[in-house]
Amino acid sequence: MHTPALARIERGSRPLACLDIGCGVGTSTFALRSCLVKHGHTDASILGVDLSTYFVAVARYRNSTSSSTDSSAPAI
Repeated sequence: MHTPALARIERGSRPLACLDIGCGVGTSTFALRSCLVKHGHTDASILGVDLSTYFVAVARYRNSTSSSTDSSAPAI
């Protein structure tokens, strides 16, 4: 993940909107969410998209199992 770039974003700045193109099964999307939360950007909006309907289905399932315990889960 691009932690140095995320570290330069000021804490308390307005929420970010992130787009993960080619998210696959959501691995990079969930890593991005974790990194943003780690740097204090809990209000960031993250959207993962992929051409593979199978990968999107897997990512949505992973998101649904994590979103019940994590309010910052990305949209996939």
